[in-house]
Amino acid sequence: EVGRPRAYVSQGSTGTTDLLRRAVEELAAAGFAVIASTGGLCSADELAGLGEGIEAAKLHDTRAELRAADVAVISGGHMTAMEALRAGVPTVVLPRVSSQALSGKRAERLGTGIGLWPRVPKGAIARAALRVLSRPRYLNRAREVARRLEGVIGERDAAALAIALSRETS
Repeated sequence: EVGRPRAYVSQGSTGTTDLLRRAVEELAAAGFAVIASTGGLCSADELAGLGEGIEAAKLHDTRAELRAADVAVISGGHMTAMEALRAGVPTVVLPRVSSQALSGKRAERLGTGIGLWPRVPKGAIARAALRVLSRPRYLNRAREVARRLEGVIGERDAAALAIALSRETS
């Protein structure tokens, strides 16, 4: 929607339904146009009914949606986290397990996003998304990391470079 910041939301197929619903609801209430992939965790109609400006489907084209988003709210699974880095979009990471929490910590070290773990207080998702949007350093850094990842072949090489970049900023 014109004038609304665009948020891509996904908890993958192994995330939590509660965090997916909360993210969509909080972001819609905060004025975001929300594009949500349900991953089969709940119905698209259920998510679309949580507020205005919500488009939900079982699956979206993740790469295209990340490129079009102003912010991505993800669980932090390896593939989606790397796609977000490659797309140059700031992230809010809502991990379900400790291995996904590493993606949140990496986003924070890189300066490309915020990780919310292990607790996610009410309203924290929208606040984190608004924070990454209101501070240009997140977008600038996300774009810089994406430029550094250009031409890197394969997810394993991209992940190794992302890890090295996060150590540079520690």
